[in-house]
Amino acid sequence: YRLKNGDLLVTEGGDVAVSCIWNDELNECYFQNAIHRVRPRLNNSNHFLYYWMQVLKKSGYIDLICNKATLAHFTKDKFEVCPMPHLELEIQIRIADYLDKKCAEIDVVIAAKEKTNELLKERRQSIIYEAVTKGLDPTVPMKDSGIEWIGEIPKEWVIQKIKSISSRINVGVVIRPSEYFDENGTVPFLRGINVKEYLISSDNMVYINESSNHILSKSQVHTDDILIVRDGSIGTSCVVPAEYDSANVVSMVIVTPSISCDSRFICYSLNSDVGKTQFTLTKIGSALTHTSVSAVSDIIVAVPSCAEQKEIADYLDAKCAEIDGLIAKKEQLVKELESYKKSLIYEVVTGKREV
Repeated sequence: YRLKNGDLLVTEGGDVAVSCIWNDELNECYFQNAIHRVRPRLNNSNHFLYYWMQVLKKSGYIDLICNKATLAHFTKDKFEVCPMPHLELEIQIRIADYLDKKCAEIDVVIAAKEKTNELLKERRQSIIYEAVTKGLDPTVPMKDSGIEWIGEIPKEWVIQKIKSISSRINVGVVIRPSEYFDENGTVPFLRGINVKEYLISSDNMVYINESSNHILSKSQVHTDDILIVRDGSIGTSCVVPAEYDSANVVSMVIVTPSISCDSRFICYSLNSDVGKTQFTLTKIGSALTHTSVSAVSDIIVAVPSCAEQKEIADYLDAKCAEIDGLIAKKEQLVKELESYKKSLIYEVVTGKREV
């Protein structure tokens, strides 16, 4: 079971038939039964087979024989009967060498785009942090906030706990929420997986009916409420948009800011490094982490006047939209490059493009 340089490794379960070449990344390493280890007979190239496995996945053949409608397994028996073109070893090596070179060139460009996006995300986070702790006017007098991870704040700002600037803080349905799921329901039942930073995703949305929504009125949310993830990616926050007014919530913390607060400003503060630092300190558990309503209630933010909160939120809305637009363009380029690489592998390995 000890791996040797050049072994082909192919996954048996999960995302089935993903493959890679083992290049002695560790001095000593072994494999277990979630992985197939492949060594070629004479006159065959593992490197070529590595690219051929990608063609089988792209064609849908693997999904077909593994029945991905159930729990898929790419067993040894299924692997052994996979079709493979019979080519002379020299041609296999030539194809693999060509694809190594071309794919490496594409990967360099992809890595550069992804690095740029990481820098843009860091820049966005820095802009948010500066705005929610220092404001937009660099000439105003400053004072020590008394909080290490906040530092100085404008003289007129005050440090407040979330519970001091909210008219409501409670938690969504915790006890057996799945009992309320209704395939014919019309009311969104928002879960932690639906809440991303600053937005609600409709992916994997579940619903309840109007009757259940009435029974669960305490966990209903309304426009401009703030949702805070309590389990897993704790602290991730968004403002409830008008389209989700009167929706219901599973397990997450629901915050209704007081009329003197701009929900967007509070949300930016919670998703900034100021909020992230505090949420990290509130984590309970080492495996599946979560936080509590009381811990969220004690999260602190630097609060300016209502008018200044709105001004800062408007500025951040525009600035983040600009940066997010740049990020989206580069992410689209990455998708196109990855798609091109898959098409290139398919065309070369199947003989549609000569090398």
